[in-house]
Amino acid sequence: MIEWLAMGGYGKFVWPAYAIWLVVIVYNYVSAKADEKKYKHELIKRLRLK
Repeated sequence: MIEWLAMGGYGKFVWPAYAIWLVVIVYNYVSAKADEKKYKHELIKRLRLK
């Protein structure tokens, strides 16, 4: 298991890359959901004004 995690000595480069990738994916998801909520509320507000 330790050898697999070390990935032939490249683990110190691979695992941080995976961590950065995960942070970016989570940020994109959370950001998109927040924008969706904001725009839905804005749309509802505009529709009520008409």
